Amino acid sequence: CAAAAYAATSPDLPGPDHVNFPLVLENPFTTLKDYLYPLPVPRRIDWNITEMVSRYPHMPLLVIASENDKLVPPQMGRTVFSASKNASYVMLQGCSHGDAPYHPVYMAALKAFVNRYG
Repeated sequence: CAAAAYAATSPDLPGPDHVNFPLVLENPFTTLKDYLYPLPVPRRIDWNITEMVSRYPHMPLLVIASENDKLVPPQMGRTVFSASKNASYVMLQGCSHGDAPYHPVYMAALKAFVNRYG
């Protein structure tokens, strides 16, 4: 998730109004610091996915969260989703972190998103 969001919001990209390629984030965390708390995170790698997403308000975004995720609480995905003006949000009911791609709603949501923006 962090690598995809970081790459998609790289400083080498054109300005926020010109980024319109789609991005899918599965079980995203808000910041690396929040995700790893209480462990310390060096400032230079404290990725803030929420802030990165908010810099590109027109970028199509699909956030997929797993209801029973014990690694990344689904509330973090909701926060990332709320930072975008062009996002879709899917909550996979009864799903844990590693099971997301096997949930029947996962592929349907991904296909619909790709058909719309891909």
